[in-house]
Amino acid sequence: MGIPIGRLADRYPRRTVMAVCVALWSAMTALSGAARGFATLLACRAGVGIGEAGCSPPAISMISDYVPAEKRGGALSLYSMAVPAGIVIGFLAGGYLREIIGWRMAFVVVGLPGILVAALLLLTVREPPRQAQTSLPPAREVFAFLWARRSFRYLALASGLYAFATYSTSFMLALFLERSHGLSAVQQGQAAAFIMAGGVGVGTFAGGFIADAWAKHDRRAYALLPIISMAIAVPGAAAAFLCEHTPLAIGLLMIPGLCGQIYQAPAFAASQSREPVSTSSG
Repeated sequence: MGIPIGRLADRYPRRTVMAVCVALWSAMTALSGAARGFATLLACRAGVGIGEAGCSPPAISMISDYVPAEKRGGALSLYSMAVPAGIVIGFLAGGYLREIIGWRMAFVVVGLPGILVAALLLLTVREPPRQAQTSLPPAREVFAFLWARRSFRYLALASGLYAFATYSTSFMLALFLERSHGLSAVQQGQAAAFIMAGGVGVGTFAGGFIADAWAKHDRRAYALLPIISMAIAVPGAAAAFLCEHTPLAIGLLMIPGLCGQIYQAPAFAASQSREPVSTSSG
């Protein structure tokens, strides 16, 4: 849904598109607690996915209009920090909520505040002018323009492959800590929060600022930094999952978190420099 919602953000106020998607995302999270079977839970989680898909396209487009190109990496790092920050809070609170109020009420507790955030976004965030906005080209022209740029093709493919690996790994992290290291639900949350804050959080925050500083001397920095960091992340992940010593395994897991997540803000910044401003959302 990211592409069609991004297209909507090219046509309509991006702030409104974001607010609607955040409200949907939050409402479907809360409704997950009322699921009565696999089908209803799957439908609620699909609703969460649709809402999430509609957040980043307009957000990144707006940030790119707010911030000059030479500072875009740092700005997108700050934006991207929301993900590890939210995951840290979720890991820390999730174990306690699960034990105290159960998983159903935990969904409600974390979902409903998002609707207030959506209202706050709609009421307080200013829609920036689109840079040199012209008439919106047909979708096929947008795809043709992007496909013709080899750097964008490789960037999109690499980012997608990394997201595939990191999301699947992060979702099985709690199971790994439980089954391989015998940690309780609360201990899993604490360990995962430590990994996210010390690894993923630092990497996400630092990536854009490092790339911006390096790019002053070499514009290839937005691609070279993710290449180097991911090359370090792979052996770190292998060592972590093969390690039988619990504290050492948790420490090693910070390596792929730190190095792997450095890619995100530079990749966002590079993608914005590859496409015309009139199609920056989609």
